[in-house]
Amino acid sequence: MTSSNISVGAALRAGTGKTFVDLDGYNDTAKIAVGPDGKIWLAGMTWVETGQWEYEGYRTSLVRLNADGTLDSTFNDDGKTLLPRDIYPGEGYSAAVQADGKYLIVYPHFSAPSIVMIRLNTDGSVDQSFGVNGTATAPAAWGDSASATVQPDGKILVANHDSYDQIFSVNRFNPDGTVDSSFNGGTAVEFTVPGLSTLEGFGLTLQADGKILVPGYNGAFVVARLNPDGSLDTGFGTDGTADIEVAGMAKSITVQADGKILVAGYNEEEGTGFDFKIIRLNQDGTFDAGFGNNGIAVLDLAGGRDTARDITVLADGKILVAGQSNYFGNDDFSIIRLNPDGTLDTTFGALAGVLPQIDGSAGDDVLYGSYVPELLTGHEGNDVLDGGGQRDVLHGGGGADVFRINSIGDSYRTDSQAVSDRIVDFDPGQDLIDLSSLGFSGLGNGLDGTLAVSVNDSGTRTYLKSFEADGQGHRFELALNGDLSQVLNETNVVLSRTLIQGTESADRLKGSAAGDVLIAGGGDDVVSGGFGHDFIDGGSGRDVLTGGEGADVFRYGSLEDSFRTADGNFQDRIVDFDPDTDKIDVSALGFTELGNGYNATLAAVLSEDGQRTFLKSYSADEQGRRFEITLQGDVVAQLGDDDFIFASGDEPFTELQLLGVAAPEQFG
Repeated sequence: MTSSNISVGAALRAGTGKTFVDLDGYNDTAKIAVGPDGKIWLAGMTWVETGQWEYEGYRTSLVRLNADGTLDSTFNDDGKTLLPRDIYPGEGYSAAVQADGKYLIVYPHFSAPSIVMIRLNTDGSVDQSFGVNGTATAPAAWGDSASATVQPDGKILVANHDSYDQIFSVNRFNPDGTVDSSFNGGTAVEFTVPGLSTLEGFGLTLQADGKILVPGYNGAFVVARLNPDGSLDTGFGTDGTADIEVAGMAKSITVQADGKILVAGYNEEEGTGFDFKIIRLNQDGTFDAGFGNNGIAVLDLAGGRDTARDITVLADGKILVAGQSNYFGNDDFSIIRLNPDGTLDTTFGALAGVLPQIDGSAGDDVLYGSYVPELLTGHEGNDVLDGGGQRDVLHGGGGADVFRINSIGDSYRTDSQAVSDRIVDFDPGQDLIDLSSLGFSGLGNGLDGTLAVSVNDSGTRTYLKSFEADGQGHRFELALNGDLSQVLNETNVVLSRTLIQGTESADRLKGSAAGDVLIAGGGDDVVSGGFGHDFIDGGSGRDVLTGGEGADVFRYGSLEDSFRTADGNFQDRIVDFDPDTDKIDVSALGFTELGNGYNATLAAVLSEDGQRTFLKSYSADEQGRRFEITLQGDVVAQLGDDDFIFASGDEPFTELQLLGVAAPEQFG
């Protein structure tokens, strides 16, 4: 299962001029480098759960795009990857590409006065032949930002900037990552530029004549030019500094073939918006009013906060600008391409009017959408399609497919807009629509917790809808192609979880592709929830429980369900507990929070071999039984109170509630 944008030949493209790329949630900063094959490399930082630390953390992320701005699916299958944890340059880094297409990331070492450079192969792996085991280092002044430039002869110039003391340093490396001893004897050239505390060192660039251009801000865009010895070039701007009086924060700078200077940044004042802002200067630092709109190109990419972080010029004069944009409520990497005059180049980026696509394979797949409008296509196999937020198009393809809606907010209508998903090819004889998480009581007139089935006048579209809105004014609605009004029923529209009941003996229970309630009873049972959002109760006995896909709840209603004594082990094992989505219901046992295992708390303890996590109480009943369950794997650092349903004065789930008889969420 891979995710990629649809691409066609460049001559036929009608693009948007921009591309948004999401990895695992929050994405920040973006540095561009263009390879000799025209492929565009984009490096950044992504906030992810590490699985090892107590808190989430940043990872260095890498994206490769085709020259037209679509994700390059030949790179790591979907055009994006996370680099090893020990490659973490922070914000003050830069990137460059060598003539053979290998990718360089350079950054200052924050705990020692040195510069560090990593070289990656074209597949994103670390090139172990570069420097020492893939890493090149050289002594330098302590710095907080760096920039790299590959010279025509292949040697690499690296500039380092200490924003506190305003010390600049320049090193040079050979193409293989060794320090170039012919450059200042192999040591850094250092110089100080006093009084310029607003410069952004990681956005600097080296001109062909060795002069250094540095962007900055003082409430407005500022550019300084230094001679190769570090002194201010008094022939540039006013005594070496061009104060352009264009409001905003300058972040990056590059030079066109004709010597003109492009500066990228963004507005930063509330009320003026956060948009990409690009200006152009003449070679002497004067403002070039012939670029953009009276010398300024301002671009609002997605209606939210846009912050440009890097800029580069292509061989044909077109301009790439990359940064961060708030796209449908999430911070994504963003990149645009401009024509040489500063207008948006609409032959680049995502196709206009075409949704990003998530494809399944010929087998059975579970396809998850995100918070943006998408096209999910299952192809062959028995697939589960879950579009997530926004207005998605769902195409199951062959096989018995399940179309799942998790919440009213995933598919709805308001008085002013439709944000409803659409199923293209629903087969009422074998496909299912899983609405069991929403709590509707049945098909009816759309009132009193029911769903109405209606068809448009032309007979081309069928709607499942509620006429009652929640507190946000959302009324559930789902669209299906064609007239299906005579074939939709509560057999293929799943409105409540199915009860699958075991016996007092050892059972093997397996859930369906929709939501189920699996209650095993006594015996040592093996229970698997399947693809839906399931409630699993193993009952007494030593059970093995697997939630499967979806957000599952594992319920414990009695101490007899899972415990340890001084003499024996009678605990359940949960094979695939996911702290991001699943929960453990211990409310009936009186536990109130995670803690040390005493006073109604549960302790989370890692096994000696690091392969299992124990959730346990150290308080025994009169028969010497202490509650304990085993979770497969090390999830100790990821567990929090939100992963449990604790006793809080509320009644624990009843069987009727689990079966979906509770009021729908918009009425509750």
